[in-house]
Amino acid sequence: MSAGKRGKKQGNLTSEDWDAKFKAAGQRLAQDLGLQPKPKRKKDTVWVFNRPDPETGLIKRRSKERQRKAPKRREPKAQVPQRETPHGHVLEDAPHQHQVDEVFLESSGQSDDVESLLAELQKAFGISPEDGASSWTKRLESLDESWRSSRETLIHHMLELEAIPDQCRCDVCEDSEASVKCKDCRRFLCRDCDTREHIQHCLHDRQSWEDGFYVNAPIDNPLLVSLPAKCKNCDGEDCFSTRTTSSVYIAITMKGRKHIPRSEVICQSCHHAASEMEIQSIIENGFWPGSTNRICQIYSTDLLKWIDCFLKNMPGSSLSSIAKAIEDFDGTGKPINKTALSRALTEFRYCQHTMKGLKETNQMTCPACSHGQHSAHVDGNFKVYRYSKVPRGSRKPYYEGVFIDSNETVKQHMNAVYTRDHPLKESSGNMCGSTSWRAANSRSKGRRKLDECGLEVAGCRHAVAQKAVNMFTGEMYAYPHYIQVNFLLPLGVQYLWQDVICKYWPWAKKQACKDDRFKQAVTNMKPALSVMHAKAHQWSCQVLWGGRNQQGACAGAGEDMEQFFSYLSRLGSTTRNMSYAAREDTITEHVLFWNNRKVNTMAKQLCIRYKRNSIFLKGSEDELKSLISSADCEVNEDILQMWDEEVKEHAKGSSRAEVDITDLEKYFKIRTLEQEAKNLEQYVSTSSKETSLLLDSSSFFMEASKKAEASRIHDSTNLEETLCRCLNVGPDALLQMGRKAAIESQISLLQQEVELIALSIKQRKLAVSNLADSSKQRTKLRRKNELEKEKLQEKLDKVATLSGEEQRLTVVDAIEGHFPWHQSGSSSSSLPWDMKKKMVDLFVLVQRYREEHVLLRQEMRSMLLYLKKQLASLKEQNQRLVETADTGIGCADCVYTDRYVPPMASKQELKGIMAVKNRGIKEIEDLLADAVIKFSRTLGPDNQLQMSESSENESSDDSSDENTGI
Repeated sequence: MSAGKRGKKQGNLTSEDWDAKFKAAGQRLAQDLGLQPKPKRKKDTVWVFNRPDPETGLIKRRSKERQRKAPKRREPKAQVPQRETPHGHVLEDAPHQHQVDEVFLESSGQSDDVESLLAELQKAFGISPEDGASSWTKRLESLDESWRSSRETLIHHMLELEAIPDQCRCDVCEDSEASVKCKDCRRFLCRDCDTREHIQHCLHDRQSWEDGFYVNAPIDNPLLVSLPAKCKNCDGEDCFSTRTTSSVYIAITMKGRKHIPRSEVICQSCHHAASEMEIQSIIENGFWPGSTNRICQIYSTDLLKWIDCFLKNMPGSSLSSIAKAIEDFDGTGKPINKTALSRALTEFRYCQHTMKGLKETNQMTCPACSHGQHSAHVDGNFKVYRYSKVPRGSRKPYYEGVFIDSNETVKQHMNAVYTRDHPLKESSGNMCGSTSWRAANSRSKGRRKLDECGLEVAGCRHAVAQKAVNMFTGEMYAYPHYIQVNFLLPLGVQYLWQDVICKYWPWAKKQACKDDRFKQAVTNMKPALSVMHAKAHQWSCQVLWGGRNQQGACAGAGEDMEQFFSYLSRLGSTTRNMSYAAREDTITEHVLFWNNRKVNTMAKQLCIRYKRNSIFLKGSEDELKSLISSADCEVNEDILQMWDEEVKEHAKGSSRAEVDITDLEKYFKIRTLEQEAKNLEQYVSTSSKETSLLLDSSSFFMEASKKAEASRIHDSTNLEETLCRCLNVGPDALLQMGRKAAIESQISLLQQEVELIALSIKQRKLAVSNLADSSKQRTKLRRKNELEKEKLQEKLDKVATLSGEEQRLTVVDAIEGHFPWHQSGSSSSSLPWDMKKKMVDLFVLVQRYREEHVLLRQEMRSMLLYLKKQLASLKEQNQRLVETADTGIGCADCVYTDRYVPPMASKQELKGIMAVKNRGIKEIEDLLADAVIKFSRTLGPDNQLQMSESSENESSDDSSDENTGI
């Protein structure tokens, strides 16, 4: 055998021959079974070369990847359903194996025709070429194809629409030649028929073609006017006629700017021009006046409604841009008075708000919280500010007090809070852990170039905005304190959620001595830290203040106003350049729109919450049971509650102070102190001479030392006699037993601290990757972990020193949870803190989900009761309007005289009020029916809401709730 062959002969074959034989047999077997070898990715070749540094001249090794040529393009192979075997091969699906084998056998002797092979494989597997594409992709492709195929037809019809007719006759008289085309009537008309047919439809879109193309035809007919019943000048009746004047109305509609001839009402008896019916005529024709003293511009109510809806759905949009868009759509180049449009839109909104008030719809009330509000979230927003350079204006806000409270009232409250004992310059720490909170301030300065800096807003757990105050400085405790005392306290809110409640609540408790209401605010409410903001607080703060750890707080996030702020903040681009009144009115209008949308979808949202909470509750309960079963020890609800208290005690930093020591430890401690005192006696007596001279008492220090020593000796003697008698041991053995007990107690405390520090490091490592969204935050968390690791190492060294173990536990093992003192033992106390905290977190989470389950049912019931009561009130009012002519309703609580208030109405106006209320009744009935259907489907037929009466003040109308079966 040659030297190149390493194998030895086995019979007549070498080891290489056997390898080749086995390889060939394996290939034949793989071919018979339809197996294909799993492809391996080739590694990129790295070329290493030496290059001298141009500055130092030193030779450095550098590497460069090999430049590979682009691979040749190959035709795609058929994608056959396959599965991987444990031996690294890919195996086709069994049901089609025989068909595939036949295909391969038939095509083995043929040329390399990929298309025919693909067709055969598709037929064998029953695959159509389009099966790989999703249905959405197919629909998009079909849509694109339909548009591409229709483009020629569309442009054909658009060009035909622009064609001028040749000698077209009038469609009405059929005699004269047509000169006007009405796009609304879809007829060709002559001049006379056009004037006659459009007397009552002067705003139809009409076009003429005098210059060879279509242009908008001028409006010839004036608006229809209403005639007064009696002349104010001559008291004549039914003696009026109309005539067209040379002046025009500038009408702004959805189709642009139009000029409409103005008509005048003349008394035929005295030739007096009656103008008292002008506004009525404008409104009856579907317009809104641009001013009331000298009407020149009028605006279509459809246009104003569209602009109002557009601006509220897209907050921050510019009204000037909308006016410019209308000008461009018109095409005439004539401008639109933006100031008049803005004021007309504002007054139109005020009027619409009053008409909505006739429906008894309070858009600042949450139906689900109407029978007892559970939670309120208070937070600040600095996006809706206002520049101080903009004139404040003399006009008061129309919606003053509806959403934003008066600035004077807030100032009075701040003066009451910041008294001489607690001045405004008082400052408290705004640090929680390693995070600085700007909102955690009892003082703050005004902001440069700003008048109103923002809003402090309170809302319920359903994101309904309820009350706000203007902030003229940064966030201060006095702003949420005003809302809490003057608004949330009368509503009976149970939980106050805030981002910095850990700083605000101790400050609010200090204010309790100043007023009874301040005291009730902190005794009748409970604090809760918002769930998402809590992740930036220190661990102890999350345990003590977090909403998930508060009994009865339910499973709300406490971040409800953040959703509202995502809508409100977009107003900042427009409110910053508004006057004081315009800013407040704009904000209130958008708040009313937001709340109305929330109320209309509240039934759906409550059902979604209920279903989601049920899923989360079941999942958390199953996870808790699984975790308890894996603990290999008995863990019940009482033990979990005890662990929860232990975690809270440790968060308070009082776990060491409240540990009870045994009598043996106490005896050992006293005896050790006596021995140390004897050793230091000569040094103490020497150093005490200077103190004795200063106090003019040569025996002061010695007398104090003797008294302390006598007290310790007396205690130790009594304790020694008692323990020796009980344990039947001598003093030396007793001292050794005390030493052992003290060491065991100290080791147990250190082990507990080691587990807690390791757990905090582990959680912070997760926060680096999951929560920190900037390099600065990640660096801060890593630096904190390094300090915690040093602290952990000190604790581990102490444990090793006291226990006398040579093999010490490392920091890495501690962070990973490998604690040797938990390896043996089946009791619950032997579980590591990591496991305990997981169980406690799941335990409190299950409790919150159960509370949420009950609360959601109560909120569904509250919504139904609120809508029923509102419906009954509207029907009762409408019935009174039918029976009596007394119309002194509407804004009965309004004390202003410059509001849109329904006057002492005539019979026709009374019918209008009744019609508005009937519309409100229909809307509430639809809302109530929708809520009943959704709640019934969510709760099921066997789990209906009980509409029983509560023990509180319920109206007599609600006494029939049990009989309704709702």
